[in-house]
Amino acid sequence: PDAEELSPEDNMQELRVWGGGVANAQEDTLSRRVDKNASTLQVVVYKPDHTKGGILIRPKYHRGDRRGVQTFPVLTHMSIRLVPSVMPAEFGWRLPALKQLTLLLDLSVRPRWNRYEPGEGRRSIFDDGESYLRTALRTRLDRLVDSGDNGFAARVAA
Repeated sequence: PDAEELSPEDNMQELRVWGGGVANAQEDTLSRRVDKNASTLQVVVYKPDHTKGGILIRPKYHRGDRRGVQTFPVLTHMSIRLVPSVMPAEFGWRLPALKQLTLLLDLSVRPRWNRYEPGEGRRSIFDDGESYLRTALRTRLDRLVDSGDNGFAARVAA
């Protein structure tokens, strides 16, 4: 592209979203940025405090396509929440070069998408004891091993 067509998000190598909220406009902007920079993104850290609906950025959301898929050929490191347990491929992320998937856990609060039942008080995820964390980890690891078509199984087994 011409120099006038380049914007600050062109050739982006890292995207970090830590804290704050991600709603419609922000999700659209983030979707546009990851989709546009799929060939250059190397690191993604995604841990907002609140989201309206997306617990991971959907690369084609900005086009109105919630199921769209994008390949990120040089993305080697991704950090996402452990809870809720999602896999990047379920949100349209194809990651052939992924070397490290870091799972983040907020120990102090329950995410907005894990709302309490009426009358239930606010508490830490550890109030239920070790079993909650063990179950979350087991669920995520089982999903990693089961998703061999994305190359994860070989890396987990290695």
